[in-house]
Amino acid sequence: RDAARSAPSEPEGPAPTPPPVGYTDIRSGTWLERVLPAGAGPYLRLARVDRPVGTYLLLWPCVWSTALAASPGGLPDARLLALFAVGSFAMRGAGCTINDMWDRDIDRQVERTRSRPLASGELSMAQASAFLCAQLLTGLGVLVQLPSTTVLVGLAAMPLVVAYPLAKRVTSWPQLVLGL
Repeated sequence: RDAARSAPSEPEGPAPTPPPVGYTDIRSGTWLERVLPAGAGPYLRLARVDRPVGTYLLLWPCVWSTALAASPGGLPDARLLALFAVGSFAMRGAGCTINDMWDRDIDRQVERTRSRPLASGELSMAQASAFLCAQLLTGLGVLVQLPSTTVLVGLAAMPLVVAYPLAKRVTSWPQLVLGL
């Protein structure tokens, strides 16, 4: 009788399958989030700091052209390289921020993007707008330190920068806009 109580019972029916684990492109708990204050995490994810390839794609032409402009045998201008690095970081983050602001309602409906800070409600539109302003002011601060022709070219490129996130609504080749 005691043996019958301690014997494992047969499960009734098949074992329940665990719920599927959803795919997301947002990684939480990165080393930056562990080092910086807890409140910084949503902003880091909004700017996609954990995925720097976009910053590299903006920075590489700047580094390359600065190196080509250096005197033969000389090193590229370190000040310009630093300005371009800060500008690339700020403007790539601003692009990600504005994209998420415009797409937050769509992102809520897509498994891969629903955990993004705006789509999930982790950040409000007011917080994202203030963050975007800080990013754009940083980019402007870099831009005004460059020659006036560069400032004009930078300002002239802004419509294309703004059009890029919107282009994905009308074409499957939105990167083409960036090449114009």
